[in-house]
Amino acid sequence: MKKIWWISLVAMVVLIFSGCEEEPTGPIDPPSRISVAVDPTDATGLGLIVSWIASPTEDTEDGIDGYYIYFNGELIDSTEPGECNYSFRPDGLGTISVTAYRGDEESEEVSYSTQTVDREGILLGGWETANESGIAWDRESGEYILYSARAEYAPEIDVVWDSRDQTLNSPDVMPEWSDLSGLRATAFAPDDGNGYPPDTGTAYVSVTIGDSYYVKIDGDYYLLLTVNSEDDYGNIHISYKFQKIQGYKRVY
Repeated sequence: MKKIWWISLVAMVVLIFSGCEEEPTGPIDPPSRISVAVDPTDATGLGLIVSWIASPTEDTEDGIDGYYIYFNGELIDSTEPGECNYSFRPDGLGTISVTAYRGDEESEEVSYSTQTVDREGILLGGWETANESGIAWDRESGEYILYSARAEYAPEIDVVWDSRDQTLNSPDVMPEWSDLSGLRATAFAPDDGNGYPPDTGTAYVSVTIGDSYYVKIDGDYYLLLTVNSEDDYGNIHISYKFQKIQGYKRVY
């Protein structure tokens, strides 16, 4: 009788504990369509808003516990389920990543890079040469286009190199184009080592070979332009770092 009772007790304990085992959960789908824009509430132009489309797992029975936000591989914060945006001010350029998580499980990441579009070896012609001395940038790609400094191209140009007085100029202050309308307004400031420009700039800047200059162009886009060298004919070679996030001032 005692043996039967003992067997029954063991069977009951096994049944109870087996009933308490957690059901296995499904994999976590990652969030999607991450985007980054400048934070309009941050007057410095250095704050960003990260947004993404929720993980489909949010709406399943298993659900998720929220989202992790990483910057350059380092976990910086988390949000609750349904909270698919996050504001912060990075201290440099890099990669922003978001994952969905549940307990110790994490989805694959979705990422966005704030790195600049970098180009070098670009020749801007001296005023008396046949080379193009005007340059403009495509706002979406960050790629450049060179133009001859002729009145017909003036409305397309962002920056003009004038070798006569060694200046980079906004098109709307060029004396040769004073009777033209619809010219772009560009602002310059010397690179101060901060990685982002000051609040104010000037419509032209006197160039020192080897120095870099912050440039703000129409549409509220920013870049860092470096004058690398000049030849005997007034041609200069430049390089640049173009920030594709509209309104975001950080260029390094």
